[in-house]
Amino acid sequence: MHDFSGMKEPEAFSRDGYRLQAMSTNGRNHVTSYIAKHKGRRIYGHYNYQTAKYVEEIAR
Repeated sequence: MHDFSGMKEPEAFSRDGYRLQAMSTNGRNHVTSYIAKHKGRRIYGHYNYQTAKYVEEIAR
């Protein structure tokens, strides 16, 4: 079973200091994956449905 409880809308990322450069959303406007600038780093992130959290790594 998938857990959508930790998903955010794009505005929530902006409030948290992310500058989204590209993103994918689902039908409810929740971000499923993204590339963003955050704290001077370029980040790739995606939502993990099993843990109900976003997983991030440094994009090259």
